[in-house]
Amino acid sequence: MRKRKQEKQIDQQIDQYQILKQKIFACQAKILELEEQIEMKEKRNKFIDDELRLKMRDLNNVEKIFEINKELEINEIKSQNNEQKSNSSTTIYNMQQHQKALNQQQFLYKQKISQEYYSNFMEKYFQYFDSCIGQELIQEKEIENDNEKIYISPMAKFHAIQIQCFVKLLDPELRTKVNQRTADNQDYVTVTFRYSKSDTFDNLKLVCLQYWNIIELDHLYAPDTFNLNQNQYQTKMRKYEFLAPDFTKISNTELVERYCENFEQKFAKEKYVNAILKKKVIKLQGYQEKGEYNAQINESQAASQFVSRTFNNQTLMNYTIQAEDSQLANQYLQNSISGDLSLDDANFAISNMILKMKQSLTKSYYSFTQRFPLLQKMFQIDTFELDLRDQKNIKRKGLKIDDYNILVVLLILILLLLNCIQYSLVPNQAVIQSHINQIESVLKLGKNQEFINISTLDGIFTYFNDLSKFPFYLCNQKSQFNLYYDLIGAVRFRNIKVKEKQCLFSVRSDISSRLKCFYEQQNINTIETRILSQGDKDWMQFKSKNDITISRVTRGKFGEYDQTGYIKDLTKSKQTMQQYRKEITYEMFQNKEYLNINTLALIITFTIKSKLDSSFFFIELLCENTNLGIHPSSPKIKYFRLPNFDKIEDEIKILSYFKLFFSICFLIYMVFVIITFSKEIQSIKSNQTKFKNIFSYFISLIFLMNLIVLYTNFVSISQAFKLLSVEQIPKKMIELEDFEDYGNLAETYQTYFYFLGLSVAALIFRSMLFLGVFESMLNLIESIQFSYLQIMISFKILILILLSFCMIMRSLQGPYSSEFSSFDTAFTSLLQMVMNTYDVQKLLENNQLSTTFFLITFYFLLTYFTFNMIIVVYIDSYRQGN
Repeated sequence: MRKRKQEKQIDQQIDQYQILKQKIFACQAKILELEEQIEMKEKRNKFIDDELRLKMRDLNNVEKIFEINKELEINEIKSQNNEQKSNSSTTIYNMQQHQKALNQQQFLYKQKISQEYYSNFMEKYFQYFDSCIGQELIQEKEIENDNEKIYISPMAKFHAIQIQCFVKLLDPELRTKVNQRTADNQDYVTVTFRYSKSDTFDNLKLVCLQYWNIIELDHLYAPDTFNLNQNQYQTKMRKYEFLAPDFTKISNTELVERYCENFEQKFAKEKYVNAILKKKVIKLQGYQEKGEYNAQINESQAASQFVSRTFNNQTLMNYTIQAEDSQLANQYLQNSISGDLSLDDANFAISNMILKMKQSLTKSYYSFTQRFPLLQKMFQIDTFELDLRDQKNIKRKGLKIDDYNILVVLLILILLLLNCIQYSLVPNQAVIQSHINQIESVLKLGKNQEFINISTLDGIFTYFNDLSKFPFYLCNQKSQFNLYYDLIGAVRFRNIKVKEKQCLFSVRSDISSRLKCFYEQQNINTIETRILSQGDKDWMQFKSKNDITISRVTRGKFGEYDQTGYIKDLTKSKQTMQQYRKEITYEMFQNKEYLNINTLALIITFTIKSKLDSSFFFIELLCENTNLGIHPSSPKIKYFRLPNFDKIEDEIKILSYFKLFFSICFLIYMVFVIITFSKEIQSIKSNQTKFKNIFSYFISLIFLMNLIVLYTNFVSISQAFKLLSVEQIPKKMIELEDFEDYGNLAETYQTYFYFLGLSVAALIFRSMLFLGVFESMLNLIESIQFSYLQIMISFKILILILLSFCMIMRSLQGPYSSEFSSFDTAFTSLLQMVMNTYDVQKLLENNQLSTTFFLITFYFLLTYFTFNMIIVVYIDSYRQGN
């Protein structure tokens, strides 16, 4: 018990000691403030005494001059009256008067010299004042005559000082005038003030406040804060002070001349002598009517932030304090006296200790980052890098605005990490390719195999009804295909027919009954919907969109086909050789009305699953019928997987949500950058310059890369959520009896996989731009940035050349080579020639002379001329960047 009492007593003593210590600190601060005020008043009194002494001396001199003039007049009158006296007496008298007159003339001569010196001094002072006014008038005229020219009046090194005042401290009406007259920045205004030898910063502050119509408030009574219970009220204060460029406080008693003399040594990088006018910490003091002091609360600085501005390619940090929008002076005083406290006076919860800690941390952070320029670039957002006097900096704005910002670095690296983790969940692509190669080899679907070589209706019948090939592999459980794969549901055969039309050309009468013409496209007016044969089978009746819930569209070389048509499903229970021979071969394909000349397209669709792993493959075979014959399209074998089957559904969902969050953060940052850039563009007066800067930013390399990163990430996220929303049970899929179309699911998976790879690639390219810390990489990026339009023009030239040669090769080799029979194959073959991967020897078998001349021209224009010219242009731009 005694120990507890002793501990309590010790704690109480410590608390009392802390309270007394705080009171002592407060009293010491008050003493320092009073001593500063006393020193200021003593200097002011001394200055006033000196002025009074000089004025009294001048006044006494003037009085003496008047007395001497009166004596001279009296002596002249006396001399005139005594002219009639004797010569002897007048001689003595005249000698005395002459000596007295000489003494008076010497005194007057001295007074005249001092008076002339004083008048000359005043005359020079007023001449200097008139010259300053004349310079300001000339500056205003030059700014009005030329909006793009920024005039800076000449400054004497130790006779003038620049004061920077933030626009938020000014009156709203004065802000608009300042923004119209100044071209420095929208956030602050700079004005040059003259000073004399005896001027202090206190005198300069009064002149600045009077010039900008800013009012200081000192101990104004606020009636709304009166507390009746405690008999207490609060008073309001608002003071202003000066800061040096390194944010050190300038004392009010310091001479301006001394500050200017020491400025060049401390701040050698600054072009002009300058200081910053800012608002002090606002204080609310509580008093009782008896005069007892209760409390003093320091208001927190409203919204302090770092902004940077560029002077002579050097970044200077300005510590700004967000002030309220001041009104007119009279209205401001009335609102303040009546207790209408502004927004800055509402938030006063942070103590003075925390405020000083914040200021010390801010100064230490600034001094630390000054030692490491790279860290300063990475941890600070340059919102005022746009220099209106340098057009090169304007063009580089889009490239420089977010190069080394640590926020962008973190977002890009996090998104890259998340995409790489999500990409690692995708199975090995070599395994997928081996599956596809095996399917193509077993079903004869590969290049130069039976399905691709189908050219007639008989060829279709042979391929799908040869019981030793396609039906055997599909329906025989002992085949090589069924040993490794399972069929999912039914196999669908879909026949799309069109109506007959009148032939557009004249036909001989003897063959007119045998020759028929049909439509070449599928639409509502051309589709054939009549019942085939007797109509007793299900596949003989046309299935419309109302009968089928599938909305997928099949795209071929000659058109697009919806899910309607004459449909036959070979269900799971009927997938045997006997049923296939009966229902497909004999009943359907051997029917004369099923596969004939009015068949526009035949589509076979089915889905298989690998027995070795969880891979699914959606297979669609398309044969199109045209006037030139049957054209089979390349088989569509689309791979897809089910996340719930692989038990990676939760991982994909978590990664997708994280990607969505950081993508939204990156989008918000981009919006912030665009808003910041647009605000700076608005400060430019020339509309033509505005358009150039906006255009140069929105086609900049970094902006386009940011858009690509956002687009690919959002698309991959949407496809991932769409894939996760599909609820499929793998066991039920294998046991399906009827047909189920998994084409949309396969397309969703392919799109997800495709954009996931694109997002990884875009993030890697975007992260490469951070290598601009190396000078060589920075020069390369800048050369690409400045040659952006040249690159686009180069691609246009290459594409135009390839298109023209593509049409020439189609006419030369189209009838003889399948690789040049269509536009897309001819274009890809020319690209292979450019990459030296195409066998040119087989082209010389037909039209040898013309083809040789074409190849010489093609290789000369592209390889030896166009490419070399483009490379020279890029190397030159790179060297100019250096």
